[in-house]
Amino acid sequence: MTFIPIEDLGLGPKNDHLVQGNDREIVTLSVAPCIPKGIGVEISKGCNLGCIYCYSACDDGYSTTMCQSNEIVRFYENADDAVDRFIEKHGDQIRNVHLGYVTDFNQEHGEEVEEIRLRVLRVLQKRNVNVSCLTKGLPSPAVIEEINKMADKFTLMLDVGCGDKRWETAVQPLEDRVKVIGQLKCNVGARMDPIIPGVSDTKEWMEHVCQQLNSIGITDIDTSFLFLTDEVVEATERVFGPEAVDELYEKYYTTGCKEHLNGAVPWTGDKVDMEDIRYKIDVIALVTPDVEYRKETVQKFQAIAGEYGITVRLCTCKNRSMKSFTGFCSDTRALAAADKVTEDTYYMEGTTDDQR
Repeated sequence: MTFIPIEDLGLGPKNDHLVQGNDREIVTLSVAPCIPKGIGVEISKGCNLGCIYCYSACDDGYSTTMCQSNEIVRFYENADDAVDRFIEKHGDQIRNVHLGYVTDFNQEHGEEVEEIRLRVLRVLQKRNVNVSCLTKGLPSPAVIEEINKMADKFTLMLDVGCGDKRWETAVQPLEDRVKVIGQLKCNVGARMDPIIPGVSDTKEWMEHVCQQLNSIGITDIDTSFLFLTDEVVEATERVFGPEAVDELYEKYYTTGCKEHLNGAVPWTGDKVDMEDIRYKIDVIALVTPDVEYRKETVQKFQAIAGEYGITVRLCTCKNRSMKSFTGFCSDTRALAAADKVTEDTYYMEGTTDDQR
């Protein structure tokens, strides 16, 4: 692939901006079938990590590095109040709070944003709910301290990324993030999602990931693959040129294989029926690599990881056509254990027959 530097694309840096968010912007209903009866919490509209493969960028306003210079990341300074109100009203229906379905809770910003993060964590600690967080960010010492105060209720998933600054311009090196995550006392898992064909599917990167995870005692990693949404295709073409997308289709996406993924579910009014939410899920089909390529790549990763005592699981929700290779993610297993139910029970509760 031919790389076009960001500065040559005429793209400018982002600025932080504090706003009062609508409750419905801050709190979203869980659409992950493996985490039923959950809510998502967004402290921002936008993300500065700059991952051009992010399929959340298709949501209106959730911008990536592809932003023009006049676009900004908006942070909800009232996020803690919105979360507190929602749990106060609907707490009996909520099993889990996930920090950042769309944007990264730990993206790096200034002191005011840090204070928003800490206030949200303190609300969740006060409410005594199960919390999960998937992050490629670098949690601050203060965030680490707050998480450790509720370690028995918290699951953090370290997204290892792809190790290529061309694809994730503001993500810190994996070894730096591992050193920080190693200070956590909560349940910690890892995720490599997406595996980018020809980029992060190499033996060298997989070995590096396993070495780093092994250094802090992580024994599980969940994974999935790059979806070629219209937005991801456009972003890839802008950074690498149209021939890069052609190469992906010619080598890895030859069959037009699609996996069905749950879309977002807004909540309206005062009534929130978490029991019925699974029937309102909008299922969307996304282009994913050929099944044979995915099988070979997962098997290669499993063989490498096995040398380090690490188990690799392919995400069930995103790879339903490959059930013999899939497993439940670390946060699902932790939440099921907390609820004293089986992982299968958890997954069945969050899906309809058509989605399994």
